[in-house]
Amino acid sequence: MLERPPRCGHHRARPIASSRRITRRLAPVVISLAAFFASGVHTACQAAWPVYRHDPQHSGRTVVLGPQTRPAAPQWVVHLAYGIVSSPSIGADGTIYVGADDQGLHAFLPGDGSEQWASPFITGHWISSSPALAADGTIVFGSEDNSVYAITSQGRLKWHYATSGAVASSPALLDDGTVYVGSMDGSLYAIDGSNFGGGTPKWTYSGLVATSSSPVVGADGTVYIGGQDNGLHAVTPAGDAKWAAPFMTGGEIRGSAALGADGTIYVGSLDGNLYAVSPEGKEVWRYTVGAAAGIQTSPAVGSDGAIFFVAGDGMLRCLNSDGTLRWSTSVLAEGAVSDPILFWSCPAVGRDGMVYVGSPDYSLYAVRTDGTVAWSYDLGARIQSSPALGSKGELYVGTLGGDFYAFPGPVATPKYGDVDGNGSVNVADVILVLGSVVGLRTLTPTQRLAADVAPGPATNGGKVGDGSVNLADVIRLLRRVIGLDKDPWP
Repeated sequence: MLERPPRCGHHRARPIASSRRITRRLAPVVISLAAFFASGVHTACQAAWPVYRHDPQHSGRTVVLGPQTRPAAPQWVVHLAYGIVSSPSIGADGTIYVGADDQGLHAFLPGDGSEQWASPFITGHWISSSPALAADGTIVFGSEDNSVYAITSQGRLKWHYATSGAVASSPALLDDGTVYVGSMDGSLYAIDGSNFGGGTPKWTYSGLVATSSSPVVGADGTVYIGGQDNGLHAVTPAGDAKWAAPFMTGGEIRGSAALGADGTIYVGSLDGNLYAVSPEGKEVWRYTVGAAAGIQTSPAVGSDGAIFFVAGDGMLRCLNSDGTLRWSTSVLAEGAVSDPILFWSCPAVGRDGMVYVGSPDYSLYAVRTDGTVAWSYDLGARIQSSPALGSKGELYVGTLGGDFYAFPGPVATPKYGDVDGNGSVNVADVILVLGSVVGLRTLTPTQRLAADVAPGPATNGGKVGDGSVNLADVIRLLRRVIGLDKDPWP
């Protein structure tokens, strides 16, 4: 969450740090600057929203700004004959992939929503699973015909793997081609999806009873998945149970877990609790909303560690990382039916902390960092699909009425790099950001948005920034000022 601006009015002057103290703080910065200029390091291009909940940690958080005010109209709408529960994923070229109850996996072009393929890729049943996009363009998803599919970016089958139950779980992908996915047959599958493996099994972990939960992968390779046995399971990369026993809750776990920066696992249960669980499988804390408002959605995690989730009572809640309530707000219109079974749409968090979520009252909501509703838009049908944000802040979401919406991104683009707001990027901006990085000053929220310039668009899939202000931003600003950064500058 963005830092609070300094309070106006009288204040005490802050003593100037001693030269020795400043030197000590700046030494690692100077060394890092030298190393950076010598190395010419680049980062790989990435898709805007390649997997369910955005990333392997299921943060639900992106580094782009979403729509700030209520759109006057959608950018485009595609009308399908059947409902959409699947949540969209977005490729590096902007193509949007989403499943539907017409049994098809659709690929929509970002400009006007036209189908990229001559026809959608058809399976044998509904597609509730959200597609996962591999670096080579392969698209992996599940179908309720009991199968997992991998298709090319041209919509042609590469391989498919049959389980013994419907696959509503959304896959997780590893760099080596391994696919993790759950099935309603009660198993977590590891599939070799590489070009050499071609969809062959690696291992199967059983004991979930049934699962629609999507696996999330920790930094050490541990796979976390919930089950209708009421438990959160931790599975090693070899397919063995990591904990002596699953972490048990008092109700089914239908949604997916999300991971905090420290490895804490956040997961909701139909028993009406959101749990924080340590990587060792121990409860850290729980936040109770009550069984009548059971939680079957997946939480999102903000850049400051805040946890966002929607419960069956229609309230969007924001918790601090210690489990205390920061704020709550209703995303259910007065008089609308409140029932946990109706809430599937999960929050998506923009670069500035704005939260986007769909509701069974037919509306898409945008909620500010203080919990107030910035805007809502009636989509004409219940929303169980979760929103996803494109590289320019476009917002995509489907409805049970079969409509798939694209909303334009923010009207105004921040003036990147102009931290002091004087209309140019110069050494004064570098000094402001450097002072923030070494702890000598605090930037306002507006200044932080302007300061978040690294990585640049050429190495970041067309996006600018990563949601934080750090040494990389100082380096890119300095390179810009002295003429070494040729990356396009918005």
